[in-house]
Amino acid sequence: MAIRMFQYGFHIGKNNSILENNIKVVYFPKQLVIFIEENSKIKDELRLKIIFPGGEKVDYSVPVMKYWEYTDINLIEEKLYILLPLQVFKFRKIFEHLKRKKDTGRSEFDDVLKEAKNLSYKLAKEISRLNSRKEIMDNDFNSMLIAIQNLMAYLNRNYCNNKNVEEEVSKMLKSFYDPAVEKKGIEKGRRETLISNLQTLLNIKFSDTSYMSRIKKIEDEDTLNSVFEDAVKSNSIEELKEKLKQRKLN
Repeated sequence: MAIRMFQYGFHIGKNNSILENNIKVVYFPKQLVIFIEENSKIKDELRLKIIFPGGEKVDYSVPVMKYWEYTDINLIEEKLYILLPLQVFKFRKIFEHLKRKKDTGRSEFDDVLKEAKNLSYKLAKEISRLNSRKEIMDNDFNSMLIAIQNLMAYLNRNYCNNKNVEEEVSKMLKSFYDPAVEKKGIEKGRRETLISNLQTLLNIKFSDTSYMSRIKKIEDEDTLNSVFEDAVKSNSIEELKEKLKQRKLN
């Protein structure tokens, strides 16, 4: 992971390099790795030692954000608004725990799904408030609501198959749409929004959007939804690429 982050940082720095006194200067960007689900093996930073041919040594490190330690309140306090929708994804681990338990009843899954739905409402309400205060721009506002909807659909389809919840969530989220935003035509088409959300997810989760050029060629919305789910469940960009290969999308 540290090597991938170094490669990504160098790629960004190279593209923004400048020439000073006939010497190419590469400025590395400030980087952060975000791990979504709890894992005791994850350290507070990624470290890499680089040794040049002349023996010079450079310690390269990237700080780690352990997302599971953050609540929606923490994210708002630190103005990390774009990460708010991922709070819904925290329920995946709870569902997985129920799935592994013996004699888990349907009602237990439904109760957790209800909690996720309630959190979705809370997040949408807060995102709407931030949008009204111009702290979240209109395009981001709409994309964040769609992201919440996609994550709820993912949880429902993989663990509950509740026939009503997706329609309920959709109606609930639409109730927060600002009519003024709709009049201006800022709301994107569904396919474009899915692609935008995928790009945001890949950037946040893997700091790697190199596969977007291929994803943008996908026309079918159901396929894009499946790719979104693959991205959410993947632990690395390599794992996602393998899943796309299995779907014959590579």
